[in-house]
Amino acid sequence: VKACREEVLETKGIQVPLEVDEGHVCGRSCKYHRLPLAKDIFLCEGSGAVHRCRQREPCLTCVRSDDDCFLVCPASGRCFFKPS
Repeated sequence: VKACREEVLETKGIQVPLEVDEGHVCGRSCKYHRLPLAKDIFLCEGSGAVHRCRQREPCLTCVRSDDDCFLVCPASGRCFFKPS
């Protein structure tokens, strides 16, 4: 996580919070950065929260697609059929 924060600061000039903002709710408007050497782990730029994307089930931060047919992970972009 530390290496990702440093990389984002160095390459984009963006300071990612060192402590997670507990009042922040991650979602569609967040910008995420993939952690180095981690395929499915992301860092939220706004809150400093770490998000692990699951391969077979939607995560808690998934949002509904515009057509309301899928749940979409805002970090990875993975899509899941919305449960009936």
